[in-house]
Amino acid sequence: MTIAERRGLNRCLEPILLDHVVDDPEGVRELARLNGPYVFPERPGGFIWPTWHTQWATGGGLLLDDAADLLHHDGFVAAAAQMCGSDDVVPEGVYVNIGTPWIAQPVKHTDLPMFRGIDHDAVPGWFLQAMGTSRLFEAERINSITAVAWFFAGANGGFTYWPDGAGSDGREQVSMWNTAIVGDNDFMYHRVERIGAADTTSPAEMTADTTIDHDGDSWVVVDDGAILGRFDDREVRLSVSWKATVLDGNNAETTLDEAYERMATEIGVDIVAGHPDRLFDETSRLQLMKRWPGFMPV
Repeated sequence: MTIAERRGLNRCLEPILLDHVVDDPEGVRELARLNGPYVFPERPGGFIWPTWHTQWATGGGLLLDDAADLLHHDGFVAAAAQMCGSDDVVPEGVYVNIGTPWIAQPVKHTDLPMFRGIDHDAVPGWFLQAMGTSRLFEAERINSITAVAWFFAGANGGFTYWPDGAGSDGREQVSMWNTAIVGDNDFMYHRVERIGAADTTSPAEMTADTTIDHDGDSWVVVDDGAILGRFDDREVRLSVSWKATVLDGNNAETTLDEAYERMATEIGVDIVAGHPDRLFDETSRLQLMKRWPGFMPV
């Protein structure tokens, strides 16, 4: 199945599993220890979940020189090209996720898509997710492939994914040390399983401003100068997400006004009393996420 064929189907490209990512996986963990702090990404409704984030590369450019081999990883590029049947694979970003002990994610989700003409820095993530789930903007979609690599030897922390559709049986990746899945994650639902043993957890006092960093001895969870908790290195789950775009010769663009009209027509009623300027308020968020959820209960 090609990217073009995927547009008319309710499924994703078949993922490719890699059982060896780098020759020095401990070196990747050392990079993570040396390059904090990590912050919470923006989540709908201020949702708090103990997985912190930073970027080592974005827009095809490095923010951390030592991440060059990850940005231009030959195995990721080759797998993306194989999946899509295209050699026009352009590495775009490297995102680092730090997770501390917690329950499994209660929902499966897709990644945030991107669209030509809609600046992803100017619109909320939930709106992009609604655009992607609606399948109304496939001509304007920027084709994205994701490789998720893990460098975690602690308890649990597996990854479940649904390549055959959200209503199908999931598959689970349980080997989290120097392995990766190259996938169509803007379409493929996935979730992180429990991190750590059943009797371990993260601080209950966390807020959207809570950060995590390594102080040379352990990972330290901090909020407004107060230390909320400490974790040994083995307890902390490290994953690296590599993103690439796949060019397909399509240059169609959309605008927010066009997006509003397309969504309103599909829903059958005007969104938020027929006023595009209120497209991002809470009423609109609830309406669009109910119709086109990027999150589904497991």
